[in-house]
Amino acid sequence: MENTLNALLGTSDNIHRITQAFKDKPQLGVLGPEQYLIPKEVVEKERLNNRFLKIIMEELKIPESTFSYNYFAGTMFWFRPSALSQLKKLELDINMFPNEMKQTDGTIMHGFERLFNTIAAFSNYRVETEKEQT
Repeated sequence: MENTLNALLGTSDNIHRITQAFKDKPQLGVLGPEQYLIPKEVVEKERLNNRFLKIIMEELKIPESTFSYNYFAGTMFWFRPSALSQLKKLELDINMFPNEMKQTDGTIMHGFERLFNTIAAFSNYRVETEKEQT
């Protein structure tokens, strides 16, 4: 967990650079650590989450053709709230989410994790890594 937080936050200079990027780039929606960005080739092999991906995308009326196929592992990223405002449309209930038991795949939480970048892109925001801010 410490490594993930260090990658997300880093130094105070890094935090300043990230917050400045959100100020300077109004279309920046999601920004995360490059080493935690899981690429399309890996995601395409993950079949356990497809059921949840389809359900959430249908609820949000996001066409499958816009699925971005990458995500930040651990759901650790910075974001502009308006980039993920589509999530407000969902009628979520805590009972929809099973207890955390260190699952690595195949839960509704993993479906959401894999959709945050897609939701931002569908809402006309960009997804970038912190390396792109240096």
